Amino acid sequence: MNFRAIGVGDFAPNSVFADQDGQPVSLVEIPYAGAFTAVAVLRDTGNPNAAAFLGALKAQAAQFEAAGTLLVAVLAMPAAKLASLGNSLQPGFAMLGDANGECAASFGLMESAGAGMIAILDRNSHVIARLTGLPGVAPVAEALAVIAEHQGAETDSAAPSHAPVLLIPRLFEAELCRDLMEFWEQGEKRIDEVTQGRGSEVRDNILSDVKKRADVTVPEGDNPLHQAILARFNMRVVPRIEKVFQYKTISYDGARIGCYEPGEDGDGGYFRAHRDSVSHKVDQERRFALSLNLNDGFEGGRLRFNEYGPQTYCPAAGDGVVFSCKLLHEAMPVTKGRRFGLFAFFY
Repeated sequence: MNFRAIGVGDFAPNSVFADQDGQPVSLVEIPYAGAFTAVAVLRDTGNPNAAAFLGALKAQAAQFEAAGTLLVAVLAMPAAKLASLGNSLQPGFAMLGDANGECAASFGLMESAGAGMIAILDRNSHVIARLTGLPGVAPVAEALAVIAEHQGAETDSAAPSHAPVLLIPRLFEAELCRDLMEFWEQGEKRIDEVTQGRGSEVRDNILSDVKKRADVTVPEGDNPLHQAILARFNMRVVPRIEKVFQYKTISYDGARIGCYEPGEDGDGGYFRAHRDSVSHKVDQERRFALSLNLNDGFEGGRLRFNEYGPQTYCPAAGDGVVFSCKLLHEAMPVTKGRRFGLFAFFY
Protein backbone atom coordinates (compact mmCIF):
# COMPACT_ATOMS: atom_id res chain seq x y z
CA MET A 1 0.00 0.00 0.00
CA ASN A 2 1.37 3.41 -1.00
CA PHE A 3 1.89 5.95 1.78
CA ARG A 4 -0.38 8.99 1.67
CA ALA A 5 0.20 11.94 3.95
CA ILE A 6 -2.64 13.04 6.20
CA GLY A 7 -4.67 15.70 4.45
CA VAL A 8 -7.70 17.90 5.00
CA GLY A 9 -10.70 15.78 6.00
CA ASP A 10 -8.59 12.98 7.51
CA PHE A 11 -8.36 12.11 11.18
CA ALA A 12 -5.29 13.25 13.05
CA PRO A 13 -2.81 10.43 13.74
CA ASN A 14 -3.70 8.37 16.80
CA SER A 15 -0.10 8.44 17.95
CA VAL A 16 1.30 8.84 21.45
CA PHE A 17 3.99 11.42 22.13
CA ALA A 18 5.85 12.46 25.28
CA ASP A 19 5.35 15.75 27.09
CA GLN A 20 8.07 17.68 28.90
CA ASP A 21 7.71 15.39 31.93
CA GLY A 22 7.98 12.24 29.80
CA GLN A 23 4.25 11.45 30.19
CA PRO A 24 2.37 9.94 27.20
CA VAL A 25 -0.03 12.27 25.38
CA SER A 26 -2.29 11.64 22.38
CA LEU A 27 -3.58 14.36 20.06
CA VAL A 28 -6.97 12.60 19.83
CA GLU A 29 -7.54 12.36 23.60
CA ILE A 30 -8.11 14.80 26.44
CA PRO A 31 -7.34 17.68 26.54
CA TYR A 32 -7.20 17.96 22.75
CA ALA A 33 -10.25 15.88 21.81
CA GLY A 34 -13.40 17.96 22.07
CA ALA A 35 -11.65 21.26 21.38
CA PHE A 36 -10.32 23.09 18.35
CA THR A 37 -6.57 22.49 18.32
CA ALA A 38 -3.72 24.07 16.41
CA VAL A 39 -0.89 21.54 16.06
CA ALA A 40 2.46 23.02 15.09
CA VAL A 41 4.57 20.23 13.59
CA LEU A 42 8.33 20.81 13.35
CA ARG A 43 10.61 18.28 11.72
CA ASP A 44 14.07 19.79 12.00
CA THR A 45 14.44 21.56 15.34
CA GLY A 46 18.09 22.33 14.58
CA ASN A 47 17.04 24.54 11.70
CA PRO A 48 17.21 28.28 12.60
CA ASN A 49 13.83 28.68 10.97
CA ALA A 50 12.37 26.27 13.52
CA ALA A 51 13.34 28.55 16.41
CA ALA A 52 11.80 31.50 14.57
CA PHE A 53 8.66 29.43 13.94
CA LEU A 54 8.35 28.61 17.65
CA GLY A 55 9.06 32.22 18.58
CA ALA A 56 6.22 33.40 16.37
CA LEU A 57 3.86 30.92 18.04
CA LYS A 58 4.96 32.09 21.47
CA ALA A 59 4.24 35.71 20.55
CA GLN A 60 0.72 34.82 19.39
CA ALA A 61 -0.18 32.12 21.95
CA ALA A 62 -2.65 34.43 23.70
CA GLN A 63 -4.61 34.86 20.47
CA PHE A 64 -5.19 31.12 20.22
CA GLU A 65 -6.35 31.04 23.84
CA ALA A 66 -8.71 33.96 23.19
CA ALA A 67 -10.13 32.03 20.24
CA GLY A 68 -10.89 29.05 22.50
CA THR A 69 -8.27 26.96 20.74
CA LEU A 70 -5.61 24.74 22.28
CA LEU A 71 -2.10 25.21 20.90
CA VAL A 72 0.48 22.42 20.94
CA ALA A 73 3.85 22.00 19.23
CA VAL A 74 5.10 18.54 18.24
CA LEU A 75 8.87 18.66 17.82
CA ALA A 76 11.14 16.00 16.34
CA MET A 77 13.24 15.45 19.45
CA PRO A 78 13.30 13.18 22.51
CA ALA A 79 11.39 14.28 25.61
CA ALA A 80 14.66 14.72 27.55
CA LYS A 81 15.77 17.48 25.18
CA LEU A 82 12.27 18.89 25.04
CA ALA A 83 12.37 19.82 28.72
CA SER A 84 15.48 21.97 28.35
CA LEU A 85 14.12 23.65 25.24
CA GLY A 86 10.85 24.41 26.99
CA ASN A 87 12.57 25.96 29.98
CA SER A 88 14.60 28.28 27.79
CA LEU A 89 11.82 29.18 25.39
CA GLN A 90 8.93 29.40 27.91
CA PRO A 91 6.45 29.18 25.06
CA GLY A 92 3.19 29.40 27.00
CA PHE A 93 1.77 26.30 25.30
CA ALA A 94 2.26 22.55 25.43
CA MET A 95 5.19 20.92 23.64
CA LEU A 96 5.41 17.22 22.81
CA GLY A 97 8.45 15.20 21.81
CA ASP A 98 8.33 13.17 18.59
CA ALA A 99 11.68 11.38 18.78
CA ASN A 100 11.15 9.35 15.59
CA GLY A 101 9.63 12.13 13.51
CA GLU A 102 6.41 10.10 13.24
CA CYS A 103 4.07 13.09 13.35
CA ALA A 104 6.06 15.02 10.75
CA ALA A 105 6.11 11.97 8.48
CA SER A 106 2.35 11.43 8.92
CA PHE A 107 1.68 14.95 7.72
CA GLY A 108 4.16 14.58 4.87
CA LEU A 109 6.43 17.29 6.22
CA MET A 110 9.80 16.74 4.56
CA GLU A 111 13.00 18.59 5.38
CA SER A 112 12.87 20.35 2.05
CA ALA A 113 9.43 21.74 2.88
CA GLY A 114 10.75 24.10 5.52
CA ALA A 115 10.89 24.19 9.28
CA GLY A 116 7.29 23.42 10.11
CA MET A 117 3.57 23.62 9.50
CA ILE A 118 0.34 24.10 11.45
CA ALA A 119 -2.48 21.58 11.23
CA ILE A 120 -5.88 22.77 12.49
CA LEU A 121 -8.03 20.06 14.08
CA ASP A 122 -11.74 20.38 14.80
CA ARG A 123 -13.42 19.06 17.95
CA ASN A 124 -13.50 15.52 16.54
CA SER A 125 -9.80 15.52 15.56
CA HIS A 126 -10.46 15.99 11.85
CA VAL A 127 -7.85 17.98 9.95
CA ILE A 128 -9.61 21.08 8.61
CA ALA A 129 -6.52 22.93 7.35
CA ARG A 130 -2.79 22.45 6.67
CA LEU A 131 -0.80 25.68 6.71
CA THR A 132 2.90 25.88 5.92
CA GLY A 133 3.61 29.61 5.65
CA LEU A 134 7.02 31.01 4.77
CA PRO A 135 10.33 29.70 6.17
CA GLY A 136 10.59 30.75 9.80
CA VAL A 137 7.16 32.41 9.77
CA ALA A 138 4.32 30.63 11.55
CA PRO A 139 1.03 31.17 9.63
CA VAL A 140 -0.77 32.38 12.74
CA ALA A 141 -3.16 34.81 11.05
CA GLU A 142 -4.26 32.15 8.56
CA ALA A 143 -4.74 29.62 11.37
CA LEU A 144 -6.89 31.99 13.43
CA ALA A 145 -8.99 32.83 10.37
CA VAL A 146 -9.66 29.14 9.68
CA ILE A 147 -10.64 28.55 13.30
CA ALA A 148 -13.00 31.53 13.37
CA GLU A 149 -14.65 30.38 10.14
CA HIS A 150 -15.32 26.86 11.41
CA GLN A 151 -16.44 27.97 14.86
CA GLY A 152 -18.85 30.37 13.22
CA ALA A 153 -20.21 27.56 11.05
CA GLU A 154 -21.06 25.60 14.22
CA THR A 155 -23.42 28.30 15.46
CA ASP A 156 -24.73 29.57 12.10
CA SER A 157 -25.47 26.22 10.50
CA ALA A 158 -29.12 25.54 9.65
CA ALA A 159 -28.41 21.87 10.44
CA PRO A 160 -26.36 21.87 13.68
CA SER A 161 -24.07 18.96 14.37
CA HIS A 162 -25.50 16.15 16.46
CA ALA A 163 -23.64 13.38 18.22
CA PRO A 164 -24.36 9.81 16.99
CA VAL A 165 -26.59 8.97 19.96
CA LEU A 166 -29.86 7.10 20.38
CA LEU A 167 -32.68 8.81 22.29
CA ILE A 168 -35.16 6.36 23.83
CA PRO A 169 -38.40 7.88 25.15
CA ARG A 170 -40.59 6.32 27.86
CA LEU A 171 -37.94 3.84 28.89
CA PHE A 172 -38.91 3.84 32.59
CA GLU A 173 -42.37 4.58 33.98
CA ALA A 174 -42.84 7.35 36.56
CA GLU A 175 -43.47 4.81 39.35
CA LEU A 176 -40.20 2.97 38.65
CA CYS A 177 -38.33 6.30 38.59
CA ARG A 178 -39.77 7.15 42.01
CA ASP A 179 -38.86 3.70 43.40
CA LEU A 180 -35.27 4.09 42.21
CA MET A 181 -34.90 7.54 43.75
CA GLU A 182 -36.29 6.23 47.07
CA PHE A 183 -33.81 3.35 46.90
CA TRP A 184 -31.00 5.87 46.45
CA GLU A 185 -32.13 7.84 49.52
CA GLN A 186 -31.85 4.71 51.68
CA GLY A 187 -28.78 3.15 50.02
CA GLU A 188 -25.07 3.25 50.80
CA LYS A 189 -23.54 6.13 48.85
CA ARG A 190 -20.32 5.90 46.84
CA ILE A 191 -19.04 9.46 46.56
CA ASP A 192 -17.16 10.75 43.49
CA GLU A 193 -15.83 7.32 42.49
CA VAL A 194 -14.35 7.00 38.99
CA THR A 195 -13.56 3.63 37.40
CA GLN A 196 -10.09 3.50 35.86
CA GLY A 197 -7.98 0.76 34.26
CA ARG A 198 -8.97 -2.46 32.56
CA GLY A 199 -9.76 -6.05 33.51
CA SER A 200 -7.97 -7.13 36.67
CA GLU A 201 -6.30 -3.69 36.86
CA VAL A 202 -9.60 -1.79 37.16
CA ARG A 203 -9.91 0.33 40.28
CA ASP A 204 -12.56 2.71 41.61
CA ASN A 205 -10.75 5.87 42.72
CA ILE A 206 -12.19 8.96 44.38
CA LEU A 207 -11.54 11.84 41.97
CA SER A 208 -13.69 14.79 43.04
CA ASP A 209 -12.06 17.09 40.48
CA VAL A 210 -13.34 14.76 37.74
CA LYS A 211 -16.67 13.58 39.13
CA LYS A 212 -18.98 15.07 41.73
CA ARG A 213 -21.83 12.60 42.14
CA ALA A 214 -23.12 10.21 44.80
CA ASP A 215 -23.95 6.72 43.48
CA VAL A 216 -25.91 3.78 44.86
CA THR A 217 -25.49 0.44 43.08
CA VAL A 218 -28.61 -1.61 42.36
CA PRO A 219 -27.86 -5.17 43.54
CA GLU A 220 -28.34 -7.89 40.97
CA GLY A 221 -30.06 -11.25 41.42
CA ASP A 222 -33.65 -11.53 42.66
CA ASN A 223 -33.83 -7.90 43.75
CA PRO A 224 -37.20 -6.57 42.43
CA LEU A 225 -35.67 -3.31 41.20
CA HIS A 226 -32.96 -5.20 39.32
CA GLN A 227 -35.57 -7.45 37.73
CA ALA A 228 -37.67 -4.44 36.70
CA ILE A 229 -34.61 -2.75 35.15
CA LEU A 230 -33.53 -5.94 33.39
CA ALA A 231 -36.98 -6.49 31.87
CA ARG A 232 -37.04 -2.99 30.40
CA PHE A 233 -33.49 -3.26 29.13
CA ASN A 234 -34.30 -6.52 27.36
CA MET A 235 -37.51 -5.21 25.79
CA ARG A 236 -36.73 -1.54 25.20
CA VAL A 237 -32.96 -1.01 24.98
CA VAL A 238 -31.33 -4.13 23.51
CA PRO A 239 -33.66 -4.29 20.43
CA ARG A 240 -33.12 -0.60 19.70
CA ILE A 241 -29.33 -0.89 19.94
CA GLU A 242 -29.42 -3.85 17.54
CA LYS A 243 -31.65 -1.97 15.09
CA VAL A 244 -29.77 1.33 15.08
CA PHE A 245 -26.17 0.19 15.60
CA GLN A 246 -26.42 -3.36 14.18
CA TYR A 247 -24.85 -4.79 17.32
CA LYS A 248 -26.48 -7.34 19.62
CA THR A 249 -25.51 -6.76 23.24
CA ILE A 250 -25.35 -9.86 25.43
CA SER A 251 -25.10 -8.45 28.95
CA TYR A 252 -24.98 -5.32 31.04
CA ASP A 253 -23.48 -4.22 34.31
CA GLY A 254 -22.93 -1.19 36.45
CA ALA A 255 -26.56 -0.14 37.03
CA ARG A 256 -26.04 2.80 39.35
CA ILE A 257 -28.46 5.42 40.61
CA GLY A 258 -26.63 8.72 40.80
CA CYS A 259 -27.48 12.11 42.24
CA TYR A 260 -25.91 15.39 41.17
CA GLU A 261 -26.39 18.09 43.80
CA PRO A 262 -26.85 21.77 42.81
CA GLY A 263 -24.18 24.42 43.20
CA GLU A 264 -23.07 27.85 42.03
CA ASP A 265 -20.26 29.02 39.75
CA GLY A 266 -19.85 25.57 38.19
CA ASP A 267 -19.51 23.87 41.58
CA GLY A 268 -22.70 21.80 41.30
CA GLY A 269 -22.59 18.07 40.59
CA TYR A 270 -20.72 17.22 37.37
CA PHE A 271 -18.75 14.58 35.52
CA ARG A 272 -15.94 16.12 33.48
CA ALA A 273 -15.24 15.05 29.91
CA HIS A 274 -14.33 11.35 29.75
CA ARG A 275 -14.83 8.11 27.85
CA ASP A 276 -16.51 5.01 29.29
CA SER A 277 -14.38 2.44 27.45
CA VAL A 278 -13.06 0.68 30.56
CA SER A 279 -14.23 -2.69 31.79
CA HIS A 280 -14.31 -4.82 34.92
CA LYS A 281 -14.52 -7.85 32.62
CA VAL A 282 -11.19 -9.17 31.37
CA ASP A 283 -12.60 -10.73 28.20
CA GLN A 284 -15.19 -8.11 27.24
CA GLU A 285 -15.34 -4.42 26.46
CA ARG A 286 -18.05 -1.96 27.28
CA ARG A 287 -19.83 -1.16 24.03
CA PHE A 288 -22.67 1.21 24.91
CA ALA A 289 -23.57 3.45 27.82
CA LEU A 290 -27.03 4.50 28.99
CA SER A 291 -27.77 7.77 30.76
CA LEU A 292 -31.40 7.93 31.93
CA ASN A 293 -32.93 10.83 33.85
CA LEU A 294 -35.19 9.85 36.75
CA ASN A 295 -36.60 13.32 37.43
CA ASP A 296 -37.31 16.74 35.98
CA GLY A 297 -37.23 20.13 37.70
CA PHE A 298 -33.48 20.71 37.78
CA GLU A 299 -31.34 23.16 35.83
CA GLY A 300 -27.97 22.46 34.26
CA GLY A 301 -26.77 18.87 34.28
CA ARG A 302 -27.09 18.52 30.53
CA LEU A 303 -25.16 15.88 28.60
CA ARG A 304 -22.63 17.14 26.04
CA PHE A 305 -20.56 15.21 23.50
CA ASN A 306 -17.57 17.51 23.17
CA GLU A 307 -16.28 16.15 19.87
CA TYR A 308 -19.55 16.98 18.09
CA GLY A 309 -20.02 20.63 18.90
CA PRO A 310 -22.01 22.60 21.48
CA GLN A 311 -25.28 20.65 21.19
CA THR A 312 -26.47 19.37 24.60
CA TYR A 313 -29.04 16.76 25.63
CA CYS A 314 -31.42 16.60 28.57
CA PRO A 315 -33.96 13.76 28.31
CA ALA A 316 -37.25 14.02 30.19
CA ALA A 317 -37.80 11.89 33.28
CA GLY A 318 -37.92 8.24 32.24
CA ASP A 319 -36.19 8.90 28.89
CA GLY A 320 -32.66 7.74 28.12
CA VAL A 321 -29.66 8.42 25.87
CA VAL A 322 -27.62 5.47 24.55
CA PHE A 323 -24.19 6.07 23.03
CA SER A 324 -20.90 4.37 22.23
CA CYS A 325 -18.57 4.09 25.19
CA LYS A 326 -15.77 5.49 23.01
CA LEU A 327 -17.46 8.89 22.66
CA LEU A 328 -16.05 11.73 24.72
CA HIS A 329 -18.84 13.19 26.86
CA GLU A 330 -19.52 15.14 30.02
CA ALA A 331 -22.35 15.86 32.46
CA MET A 332 -22.40 19.62 32.88
CA PRO A 333 -22.73 21.12 36.38
CA VAL A 334 -26.18 21.19 38.00
CA THR A 335 -27.10 24.73 38.99
CA LYS A 336 -30.55 24.28 40.56
CA GLY A 337 -32.41 21.30 42.01
CA ARG A 338 -31.11 17.74 42.17
CA ARG A 339 -30.59 15.60 39.09
CA PHE A 340 -31.19 11.88 39.60
CA GLY A 341 -30.16 9.43 36.91
CA LEU A 342 -29.64 5.75 36.24
CA PHE A 343 -26.42 4.80 34.48
CA ALA A 344 -25.52 1.42 32.98
CA PHE A 345 -23.19 -0.20 30.45
CA PHE A 346 -23.94 -2.81 27.79
CA TYR A 347 -21.53 -5.45 26.49
